[in-house]
Amino acid sequence: LQCVVADAGFSLNPAFVRDKILAITDRDAPNLRIVELRLREAQECEWADVVPENENRIHQWIVAGDHILISYVQPHATRVCVFDLDGNKTGEWPLRTGGRTVRFLAASADSDELILETESCTQPPAILRCSVHSNRFDLWAQRDIPFNSERYGQTRVWYASKDGTRVPMVITARKGASPDRANPTVLYAYGRVHRHHQPALHPPVGARRGAGAGAPRGDD
Repeated sequence: LQCVVADAGFSLNPAFVRDKILAITDRDAPNLRIVELRLREAQECEWADVVPENENRIHQWIVAGDHILISYVQPHATRVCVFDLDGNKTGEWPLRTGGRTVRFLAASADSDELILETESCTQPPAILRCSVHSNRFDLWAQRDIPFNSERYGQTRVWYASKDGTRVPMVITARKGASPDRANPTVLYAYGRVHRHHQPALHPPVGARRGAGAGAPRGDD
């Protein structure tokens, strides 16, 4: 047996992928990075960047077959990037995930299939089965709720706070509703450092939308 890390003053979540030890860590990376821990006899293990830190914080990561999938937190949406096991970027999911929250649920290094969940401010949660290699998405299950999402749309805007910080907001309302004080509005917001609340459908708010109400939503 060999000790890899002892008395760590940082977070480290490893995954054993074939002959590699991959891990997500905030060591020298507040926005997180993916590294490979390379063992060396009688020496401290080597930390090699696989997916370096960037300006967007990593929300989730998962290994499916020969691919590493990483979701990044961005205003109004989740951005998903695909890398090979050496950290070379091989793809991105801009079209299917635009304006939606994406959550990785399950995957295996023995298969390129991935199970994920998506939802938005107007669409209820749905579970999809994805083939990373073919970029194919199949609906597996979707929550059935008494809400006609086709009647509603959403607009992404920015709001300037008192100190000048730009706050992203999503305004969800019945299509054709005037964005003025004539319509009742429910404001929902949540966020703090490194804790982000991504777009989601909230049934109580959806019920108010049935009367034409708007629902501005602030995200960290």
